[in-house]
Amino acid sequence: MIKVFAILILILILICVVMIFIIKNQKSKNKKLSNELEDYKLNYMELNNRFEKAQEEIEIEKRNNKELAKKLADISCMSIDDVLSQLQHNESGRKDNNLHS
Repeated sequence: MIKVFAILILILILICVVMIFIIKNQKSKNKKLSNELEDYKLNYMELNNRFEKAQEEIEIEKRNNKELAKKLADISCMSIDDVLSQLQHNESGRKDNNLHS
């Protein structure tokens, strides 16, 4: 009878030891996955910031292209003398702006 109890106790101890190893293994896997998830979050944030900056730059380019297209359309309606006069006024304005800066 004592041998049966001793064998049962040994079996329970072995089961506990195996369970402890399994739990430790799962904890280390969970920690590894948690670290990978954190890395993925950081990469996502960085890529998202780059994407937002690229979108802002595209919007600026679109505005600049619209302004340039409008100016080109205005110039195409002008005579050569008007264009030259406009350029001379802009050049003198730029020189004045550079002197004041």
